[in-house]
Amino acid sequence: MQGRLSDKVGMPLQSFPIQEWRIEFTRASELGFDNIEWLVDGVNDEFNPIFSSSGRQEIKGVISNSGVCVESICVHSLITGEILETSSIGSKAISNLKQLINFSNEIGIKRVIIPSMDNLSLSNESAASKMSSLLALLTKDTDIIFLLETDLSHKRIIKFINSLEVDNVGVLFDLGNANALRLDFPDEIRALAHLIGEIHIKDRRKSDGKSMRLGEAGTPFDLIRNELNQSNWYGPFVMETPIFDNWFDESIHNLKFARSFFESSF
Repeated sequence: MQGRLSDKVGMPLQSFPIQEWRIEFTRASELGFDNIEWLVDGVNDEFNPIFSSSGRQEIKGVISNSGVCVESICVHSLITGEILETSSIGSKAISNLKQLINFSNEIGIKRVIIPSMDNLSLSNESAASKMSSLLALLTKDTDIIFLLETDLSHKRIIKFINSLEVDNVGVLFDLGNANALRLDFPDEIRALAHLIGEIHIKDRRKSDGKSMRLGEAGTPFDLIRNELNQSNWYGPFVMETPIFDNWFDESIHNLKFARSFFESSF
């Protein structure tokens, strides 16, 4: 996840790395990552190069020079829920998202991650209805896949996606979030495998939801790996791990840990 290969003093973990987004590609290449998930945080968008023509050209140049691709984008800014408002604010948010999808196409992004949690949670029937209408609009005439990262159990998210009657909406499955929500991994993975378009690797405690180094918060990675194999799932993994006080040490530990569980199995 963009922003996890740099120390961002005074900035939230889930924020665009204004000063170091370019060098993160070099660091990713040197560490052995092959992909960075682009991040739109809604706070630093004026500094985010994806929003300007020259910036998108620079992004493509950095991708080419580093060999690290950008196949997905996490639109974290949507989590405020403004896009569902029936006002000029909502209309502007929809217009901005449609424009962002065009920008994403321009740099070769294949997957758009929609964090359907907090103020955008689909557990609210009104929000679910509005999101259904929005996705019907967004999925027209595009090959981009829209992945919903939700706080719902598999039964509810499958029902929602089936109601859309489109082929390019799926699920972003976050391992840490699922553990913190105390979801049953075997049931969730078996039911959702055909819809999972990407997996976020992180480790969150059940007790308080705090993100930890991989292997330190009780997420059952052995069980997850076995269930994914039995479900014949294959796809991209994105590490969304905390950096604490030292991005380098955390990246080394977490990448080694993730490889030991997943790389040899897929």
